[in-house]
Amino acid sequence: MPRIFDAKGKLFGEEITIEASHGVAVANARYELKGGDSVVLRVAPWYVMSDTAPGGSNVVFTTPDCSGNDAFAIVTPQLTKRQAVILNKGTYPNWTATEAWLWVSDPFPVPSTSTIATVFHSQWDNGACSPYPAPGFTYSGQIFGGVWVHRVEDLYKKYTRPFWMP
Repeated sequence: MPRIFDAKGKLFGEEITIEASHGVAVANARYELKGGDSVVLRVAPWYVMSDTAPGGSNVVFTTPDCSGNDAFAIVTPQLTKRQAVILNKGTYPNWTATEAWLWVSDPFPVPSTSTIATVFHSQWDNGACSPYPAPGFTYSGQIFGGVWVHRVEDLYKKYTRPFWMP
């Protein structure tokens, strides 16, 4: 399988597919976690992102400042043991992000198929934390695909851009 490296030659992951709509600019890659599990991430020369783009209350926190190590994310389920979302921090999240936080679910999470009673106080949107006004935000109606995710690592501290394939 073709492999993807960072600018210093450090292995990032294995290419699964090249996104046809982006030519060879974006690849779907298998990223291995500590312990051997893997998740699928989208990799381009200057950014890493997940299939789920944060915004519109799809990645929410119980804290008012997006702090802590747990978040609730509505994800597009992947054929992996764990689900993942990337929270890029920066004005233009794909291009000028200074951080790319990987958040991962527990193994084999059962996605929500109904509403949840948790009150959330902030969301990740357009590269930054956005607090909800008091009393907070609660989902209403059915929520499909929501899972709890946990902070793992900042990929931009671990890897040096640009990413490339030989």
